[in-house]
Amino acid sequence: MGKFDFSLDIVLNSLSIGQVSRCILQEMYKKEYEPDIFIISNNFDLSAEGESDDDFVKWTKSCIAKASASYLRKNPCLKIWHINGGQHSISDNQSLFAFHETDTTTDTEVNICRNQKNVIFSSQHSCDIFKKHDVDTRYVPLGFDSESFNGVDRKFFSDDRVTFGLAGKLEKRKNHILAIDSWLKRFGNQKEYFLNCALNNQFLTPKDHDALKDKYKNYFNIQFNDRFPLNKQYNDFLNSINIMLCPSGGEGWGLPEFQATALGAHAVVLNCSGYKGWANKDNSVLIEPSTKVDSADGKFFVNGGPFNQGQFHSFSSSEMIEGCEKALERYKNNRVNPEGLKLQSEFTYKRTSEECINILKEL
Repeated sequence: MGKFDFSLDIVLNSLSIGQVSRCILQEMYKKEYEPDIFIISNNFDLSAEGESDDDFVKWTKSCIAKASASYLRKNPCLKIWHINGGQHSISDNQSLFAFHETDTTTDTEVNICRNQKNVIFSSQHSCDIFKKHDVDTRYVPLGFDSESFNGVDRKFFSDDRVTFGLAGKLEKRKNHILAIDSWLKRFGNQKEYFLNCALNNQFLTPKDHDALKDKYKNYFNIQFNDRFPLNKQYNDFLNSINIMLCPSGGEGWGLPEFQATALGAHAVVLNCSGYKGWANKDNSVLIEPSTKVDSADGKFFVNGGPFNQGQFHSFSSSEMIEGCEKALERYKNNRVNPEGLKLQSEFTYKRTSEECINILKEL
């Protein structure tokens, strides 16, 4: 690989943004690049990977160690971070890979994005929103994390229950509560069906998570898992799912939903935002959004603030139930989603990384 001097400003942790950074970084390692790597807030944690590739870890640490002594502000930099914080840079030629979930922008968000050389989104919807404000945006889809996830050929339950899945960061925009309530209205306390949930948010308290479990304690066929510390445990969870519910009203991509569908689960998807990058009528049952809700949730999206204003898409219970019924028919016809499996080869982090490098080489 010919020498190309550039920097990375990233986090490496178990959260979605850290997992995306790790996947892109692994592809750059395979290509033998030697970027100057800066770790935001010293957030370096690869424990979710379990037994990491020693050579990859050594390469990463060596790139971090040399960064402050060798980087130049004229060299291009890929910063993988939120728009809030994107204003901090180590390069005069910064490309910000960010994620935006609402249906509108704020003046602060636009100003930060205009002050980048360009802004990469994994959602065409986000690109379109910011293009209206003269932001140079680039659409780069994410990929299937083949380093962490793979099909598991084993039976997870002793009976023939149909397992629905619900996953992701527990917050208002994901429409988790509406999805659960809708599902229980149709399938609650029926032993033939099971709802397996991995809904966690490290910024919520244990009391918040316990309140969710307590809310549904009268239903025997719903389970709330604690956070999975290892990706191999999360892989088992994803493989246990027959039908994945994808109800979020605002997504940058929808990582757990995408991974589950790519592993062969059928999917019920709210046809909006980042989901539209990978979900289609062939690999998913699509629900068209029928309403919108304000983004403010009193915790992460604060009304009147400089970031995350606007609305999220939503749906009615009857629409979700109808989607589940259609997915159930698909499952009965074929327990594996063949169109979903195609996502593994259609969306790769090799492609994601190469597109990011090409964007940096333009700067």
